Amino acid sequence: MKKNILSIGAAIAALFIFSTTSFAEENATSGKIELTSAAVPALNCTMSVSTASIIFRMMPESIVDFCKKEYKAVRKKIEKSSNFKHEGVNVEITNNNGSTATVLFSAQGYQLCASDVSWSELDKLFDAE
Repeated sequence: MKKNILSIGAAIAALFIFSTTSFAEENATSGKIELTSAAVPALNCTMSVSTASIIFRMMPESIVDFCKKEYKAVRKKIEKSSNFKHEGVNVEITNNNGSTATVLFSAQGYQLCASDVSWSELDKLFDAE
């Protein structure tokens, strides 16, 4: 499970790094996604939530379906706790005001941080409305 989540993060980062197209950011939120890897610093990147959403929609259907399933499981746990472990990945929620939050996923030298993300935007992206 940890390898899958880390692989997905690496795939998103790789798509972002190798993409030469400039994406228009309609209705962009102030949220951002930051991937940090101690093991593979070349993967380190930061992007807006809307850019990450565009990249996510370009990924293979099997990865998208897997991410949607895991998001729904994590979202249920968030309702009960702001700091927990999901399938070996540490999940920490801060600045949760009901409409936006900062979510940090970490495991074995990798961190994926979604800062000031809108819950409604994430729910829509992962079909969890």
